[in-house]
Amino acid sequence: MLVVLALGACGDELVEIVPACDEIDWPLGLDPVRFPPVPEYAVECAAGWGNGIETQPELDTRALPGVPWFAKLHPDGGWVMQLAPPGYRDEWDAWLASNGIVDPVDPIGHPLVRVMSDGAGFGWAVSELSVWSFDFVADELWVVARDLDDQERIAIVDASSGAILDSRAWQEASYNRLLAARDVAGGAWVTTLDDLDDGLVEHALFRVTSLDQIEQLATRTTVNPRTSPSGAVHALEDGAAVWSTGEGFELIEPDGSVRWARSEGWVGAAQGDTMLVVRRQPTGVGAGRALALEQVSLLTGASIWTREYRRFDVAEPEQCGPEGCALLDYAHPHVRPDGGYLLVGRQAYPSATCSGQPWVMAITSGGDAQWAHRVEICGTAWGLGARPDGSFEILGISKGADEGVSLGGWVRSYAG
Repeated sequence: MLVVLALGACGDELVEIVPACDEIDWPLGLDPVRFPPVPEYAVECAAGWGNGIETQPELDTRALPGVPWFAKLHPDGGWVMQLAPPGYRDEWDAWLASNGIVDPVDPIGHPLVRVMSDGAGFGWAVSELSVWSFDFVADELWVVARDLDDQERIAIVDASSGAILDSRAWQEASYNRLLAARDVAGGAWVTTLDDLDDGLVEHALFRVTSLDQIEQLATRTTVNPRTSPSGAVHALEDGAAVWSTGEGFELIEPDGSVRWARSEGWVGAAQGDTMLVVRRQPTGVGAGRALALEQVSLLTGASIWTREYRRFDVAEPEQCGPEGCALLDYAHPHVRPDGGYLLVGRQAYPSATCSGQPWVMAITSGGDAQWAHRVEICGTAWGLGARPDGSFEILGISKGADEGVSLGGWVRSYAG
């Protein structure tokens, strides 16, 4: 239940705090830290799946020079990070300048940098390209980008030095996402998004086995999703891909045909012949959304099991109205090296100035909850992946009291 404390030197003052719920209360361990604010409405610890499980502490936490736009684990340690455009990366620009990189890219740019494993060391910077999406393809780094002449390109970067090894003009519609393929043919998947008339856009899915071999497999026309990039893609080991152009997704065969499609949920994490799909499920109280999970068959799309998780229940739901009490639990699934999944995202918090807290949960492939980890700050987290030693890393963002001010980026690791 909601806890009330009596505090104050000059007369007692009642201060409402959030119930502990699983006793996960590990602070970030970095400065600056601003702990979550006083709740705006009363909540109770929810019962049901995923609650009351074992908790797991972190191994370490490392601060970053700033908040990256996107990041990937570098196989030799540290990370490759895509930075935000100018005006949103002041801390990074100071870090780049201190390492001899001044005005690294044209003002439209998203520079790509390697940050060493201490969180502060400089590896290299790609200053000739404004990178929109990237992934490791074998031991190379493939990118889709714009050059300083505003020409769209697909390129291969040396992961150890940042040197551009090969680059070709991209003649298709504007790129969106690039993701390494997982089948024996190698290469990558690329999605694009092209503006049409009347508020419509055309999505396209390409298979790129080399910079000289680019094949368009499918196109779809939808209303403008209003956010970019959109069009998530998840590569499968049999050469197929799970592709989303908005809400729901399709499983696209190597020849471009559709194996099956679903009308809701987001592209998830696949292993073997199954995939875990996530969505935000209305709780029926105000604007609250629970985390809904569903494991589906990659062969048929049939449901294998479903689960629903929420951190809190509202103590007085009649006070919420249709738009209030926006408790949002959300996470994206990642495959664990030894089987099962890690859910990485954020748990709900009962305050508009702190919409969530970074959170990780480990579950088995059969849907059993095993352990959880929550960071005691306002913000969110994304999964970066597993290291060879079995540890798993998350990329986090700490938020300020108004939810619009970032207090910094960090990486935290723990036993996976």
